[in-house]
Amino acid sequence: MATERYWRCEGCGHEQWAGQLFPSLLAVAEKKIQACGKCGKPRHLRLIFDHGLGVGKHPCKTLAAYYPRRKVEWTNGSANVRFYPFLVILRSEKEHYQAAWLPYWHVVEDAGTKKHKYGQWAPFIGEREFKDLLRQAKEDGYMVTA
Repeated sequence: MATERYWRCEGCGHEQWAGQLFPSLLAVAEKKIQACGKCGKPRHLRLIFDHGLGVGKHPCKTLAAYYPRRKVEWTNGSANVRFYPFLVILRSEKEHYQAAWLPYWHVVEDAGTKKHKYGQWAPFIGEREFKDLLRQAKEDGYMVTA
């Protein structure tokens, strides 16, 4: 879904191609983002989504990313599979609202090889709608912390 991704400097605005999305989101989640090589200021991950149904390109600033602290993994035959669901908090550059994006990967390790398999159906939801869904679930007794 996010076809374009850049590291963008907060100071000078310089953009650099971010490369693969999975390690870029890991860097955001683990707070290991390198400073700008030109001016040394902090950078953020800029994602440009190409939404269908007439929405078109939608640039966003990545504010934060999270993945579960507890490992979610299992074996499939001889392969070890680790599930990486992310919650990515974004700010729309066009409309200035916050949104949640929920991409996920399966990292499959087998016979010394490692493959990253991207989940194809990652939703992109406005913050208001996401909070409404969570609120409804909580009202019914779900998604509440002890």
